[in-house]
Amino acid sequence: MSLWVVRAGKYGEQEDAAVKEHLVCHAWNELPDYSAYRTKDDLRALYKKTYPRESEKQVISRLGQIWRFAHESQKSDLVALPLKTESAFAFGRIVGEYQYEKVAPNVMHLRRVEWLKTVPRSVFPEDILHSMNSALTVSSASISASASSVATSETKGAKARILFTRFSASLRQTLNTPNSLQRQFCLDLVVKPLIAL
Repeated sequence: MSLWVVRAGKYGEQEDAAVKEHLVCHAWNELPDYSAYRTKDDLRALYKKTYPRESEKQVISRLGQIWRFAHESQKSDLVALPLKTESAFAFGRIVGEYQYEKVAPNVMHLRRVEWLKTVPRSVFPEDILHSMNSALTVSSASISASASSVATSETKGAKARILFTRFSASLRQTLNTPNSLQRQFCLDLVVKPLIAL
């Protein structure tokens, strides 16, 4: 299970639609529907045609975010929406594939989400907050396991916070390792029990 952080616009301009319509979205709205694009190279060609004035560095960064949004994030993955209207994150579970639908004037590219709960930023230790405060529109939280535990724990926030503080350094080190077996081992033996709190 992964945790994706998806922002609702630089100033939260898509937040209301995201929360009310149970979705996450991105704001590259000049792009047409790209659901038929199955390779990153094909999507790159569409992106460069749509945004011809962007530098190669911008193309790489933004295309990577769009690709993660549509193809790397999976149904059942957790998603965190940093809220601008309050000092909190809305957590949900992705329940739909990428789709193109005009839900609002600035909401067209979306993934349907089942919102689980809203968690105040004050619940999180600093290292988890840091990992979730990327300036990118779409990113993967590097300590996704700890944060997903907060998202799915309904009543034991204080106990969870103690466990996160205790495990956060080792989780960060293990979850950031390129060794997928070690990462899966950590998820199975440390993270899943935390989620069950």
